[in-house]
Amino acid sequence: MRTSLLLAAASLGLSGLWGCDDDQTTDPPDIAIDAAIDAAVDMTVDAAPDLAPPIDAAAATIRITAPTDGQTIDGAADLDGDLANGVQLEVRADATGADDGRVVFRLAEQVVEAALIDDRAVAVVTLPASDEATLRLTAEIVAGGRAVADAVDVTVRVRTCALAIAPLPGGGACDAGPAADLDPERAGVQIELRA
Repeated sequence: MRTSLLLAAASLGLSGLWGCDDDQTTDPPDIAIDAAIDAAVDMTVDAAPDLAPPIDAAAATIRITAPTDGQTIDGAADLDGDLANGVQLEVRADATGADDGRVVFRLAEQVVEAALIDDRAVAVVTLPASDEATLRLTAEIVAGGRAVADAVDVTVRVRTCALAIAPLPGGGACDAGPAADLDPERAGVQIELRA
């Protein structure tokens, strides 16, 4: 496109600059040609698209907003109400400057990706239904080709015995937890009690 504009401007601009002298010869002056070419070059428009500036990894941020660092998670936080499959917990992170618009959450062996929508990512992770365990949750983005991360430690404290009977019969063993559920299709733990 630049070449065609240059040629069109040069041919149109030069036709009026040539003149005839007394012997009917035409000699285009070099100065007029140079001026016409300069004008044509100045008139050309560079069609290159505006490119977004590169992402600055130092300006990128990520912060886990839920759960909080040091928080204790119990069975009441379980999203599906079934402790037999662990504690399903919603995790959230606020982030800016991610190259690909996603956050990667990691908890033990789990890796869960979530899209950033309005600089916030939300996902569900599964924690073990354990008497007590401390786990590290990390959230990571890639910005400017480098990883930017945040981490929180949470304690899972879930009583695996869903029903406390005092005094415990037969030597104190608790057999009324999720593993003893007689009807897993119904909500809660279905057990048989005998007096």
